Amino acid sequence: MSEGVWGNFNIMLVDDEPITRHLLNSLLQQLGFRSITVASDGDEAIACLKESEYDLILTDIEMPGVNGLTLLQKIRCGATEQPRNTRVMVITSHDEMAVLGTAIALDADAIINKSIGADQLKTRIDHLLLGPQPELRPAIAYEILDTEKPLQIDASVDGINDVDGPGKKVGFDALVEGMLLAQPILSDSGYVLVPSGEPLTLGKIGLLQDLRDYLPASHAYIVD
Repeated sequence: MSEGVWGNFNIMLVDDEPITRHLLNSLLQQLGFRSITVASDGDEAIACLKESEYDLILTDIEMPGVNGLTLLQKIRCGATEQPRNTRVMVITSHDEMAVLGTAIALDADAIINKSIGADQLKTRIDHLLLGPQPELRPAIAYEILDTEKPLQIDASVDGINDVDGPGKKVGFDALVEGMLLAQPILSDSGYVLVPSGEPLTLGKIGLLQDLRDYLPASHAYIVD
């Protein structure tokens, strides 16, 4: 997408760290975005959402007050002035891996590292803004998630399905929409990112590809 076209999109950047806000804002401007609203935390972001509609929201996770996951949850539940399927890109660092399972469960549209380069960011935003609007589950599916705690391996998470056996090993690049996970996708610390028994959507496949550099393996086990 050309820089001239990108100037027509309305973007919000939410981060409580002034240096990160400055760097990402500068990067977005370099890419051609001209309408950028900057918020220093989730509370300020929610106030901004009442005033304007955004094509893409980039949000940090750990912030005082309303954190990034709670902000995403409010959008997905229809608790803001934004459409529920507004594209949301989560900004993360390696030490926040424990809560990324919740970001995936909330149907974040992308997950990027704070140190992302301009070319990578351009490619990811291009894919989001040119692609179809995400398909969402009913609001109740998002309301029941706890945005303050990571998903962990226990009976309530891994026992929600009747999938048996190790499954067929498939690389992230070869995953196809509708495939059923035979085993959960875990972070290197053992936190659940995507539980087993869950059919893969295009959105979740994209998120796993976003995270491949931070996972112990770049493949999934699929029901054969």
